[in-house]
Amino acid sequence: MARRLEVGESFTIPDGTWLLDASTNEGRLYVVVEQYEDGAEPTPTQMDRIESLLATLVELLADEGEDTEQPVLTLDGEAVGGERDDSQPL
Repeated sequence: MARRLEVGESFTIPDGTWLLDASTNEGRLYVVVEQYEDGAEPTPTQMDRIESLLATLVELLADEGEDTEQPVLTLDGEAVGGERDDSQPL
């Protein structure tokens, strides 16, 4: 069984449990996933949930890298800011 813990929520990690951790913009996101001692495969629904959680974590991490700002352009398509071209009249 996997469950999502909210930021600031207290918890203990019992034996046989894995803790997945990912940073987010708002704080930290923790996902607790049970470890199987007998080596038995989880049922497909459990595996689907785990894959869904991992996909969410990857998406959150990918979103953090997309904060690059595009340069601001004038209506003529020229970049705003920076140094003035001295060859152009005021």
